[in-house]
Amino acid sequence: MANSSSVGFGIKPIKMYGNGYENMGLGEYPVAASSSAIYFQDLVCQAATGYVVVGIAGTENIIGSLNGVFYTDPTTSKPTWRNYYDGNAATDIQGAG
Repeated sequence: MANSSSVGFGIKPIKMYGNGYENMGLGEYPVAASSSAIYFQDLVCQAATGYVVVGIAGTENIIGSLNGVFYTDPTTSKPTWRNYYDGNAATDIQGAG
């Protein structure tokens, strides 16, 4: 039986854009503290402030999809990597996309 093509997988990066093959073409972008939640493979845009925000399809300033965030957890003070950003109060958030 063939696989169903009606199941969506979100946006997936294919090849690279502007960066080396070692990092799959990912770039780092700042995420504003306490911004709304951004989940794995959500579209992201760069706002006029320079921070990454959740994107909307059809917007011309989409820079890619979120592959993860790195920040210092405000409660444990430990470096943390997650494939989503839950809107916490960290101040040094970097998104990879």
